Amino acid sequence: LICFVIGAKPVPSFHGKRIVKWLLEDAAAVSTRDRGSERELRRMGLGGEIPVTGDSALFLEPAAIDKETLGKSKLESLDHPVAICPRALSPDHRAHYHTPLTNANIIKMRRNIATAADCIAERGHDVVFIPMHQVPGDDDTAEIAEIRGMMHQPSTVAAHPGSPEKAMRILQRMELVLGLRLHSLILGANAGTPIVGIDYDPKIWGFMEQAEAEDCLTRVDDLPEALTRQIADALDNHTTIKRKLMKNCQRMKTLIKQESQRIPEIIDREHNTAGKG
Repeated sequence: LICFVIGAKPVPSFHGKRIVKWLLEDAAAVSTRDRGSERELRRMGLGGEIPVTGDSALFLEPAAIDKETLGKSKLESLDHPVAICPRALSPDHRAHYHTPLTNANIIKMRRNIATAADCIAERGHDVVFIPMHQVPGDDDTAEIAEIRGMMHQPSTVAAHPGSPEKAMRILQRMELVLGLRLHSLILGANAGTPIVGIDYDPKIWGFMEQAEAEDCLTRVDDLPEALTRQIADALDNHTTIKRKLMKNCQRMKTLIKQESQRIPEIIDREHNTAGKG
């Protein structure tokens, strides 16, 4: 069993912790994509070496996008686009794979994003909502409609990118990404686009910590001014943030490569040990 750059969230039950520890303690290798995940595994009692690397999605390369696709995405004519990538959130957090949130939390986040989007538009930028995920019960377009209904300024809804590689190319064209979808932040950072997020789930903090972008996170209960201020700062310091993100993404990729180079050795060792047995 090899667990390669995994994510781990808090496991509240005593029995759940014991099961996770039991499953992983005899693994040939365990590595995590962020320090928060490593800390959670330690809390469950897992010992041994747990290298911390980064998310494997950092190795995606942006795909070429033709003019027809850009036209469908409504992006070709925009001069100063800023992407907003929300996600479906629900008090039924298990259905949506996020930490518990009350309905009041969710409405507050929507209002904060709507207020921030209006401020972005008032600064002369084009607000572009990008649905990263579209399946029944977990459809970003429904969340986008809720947020747009709270806005006063115009905005655009892009077509679904169609693939992670195309999503990365689209985010590369943006001047900033405000993301609730984890991989909108990962792909945006890897493309060198400044990112801003809301810390509603440990995996968001985990990536932002690895990218050294914790100062670009607001809390769920923050006032909307905190989010608009972070966005303004990121837009004003675009070049500096781009350089920092690309440097840190490269560092994470180096760590992932180092961990991947251990895997063949581990497989050979385990295979030889099994053969002798």
